[in-house]
Amino acid sequence: MNETNNEVLLKYLQDGNIITTRTAPDKIGIADVRANIRDLRDAGIEIKDKWVSDINRRGRKTRYKEYWLET
Repeated sequence: MNETNNEVLLKYLQDGNIITTRTAPDKIGIADVRANIRDLRDAGIEIKDKWVSDINRRGRKTRYKEYWLET
């Protein structure tokens, strides 16, 4: 049986990893991880987040969120 994207994401977070919208496609194969974060939160899972500032490959300031589970 194949795992759903929500299950893949939850397992990744439960393993102590941090995920972002930038890393999710490469790390776990999920293009729009925000939808899965919302689904898991709606199911009662407390996923922490914080805004991170960075410079993108074009040299512009950008912001994105990191997501993780408290251990």
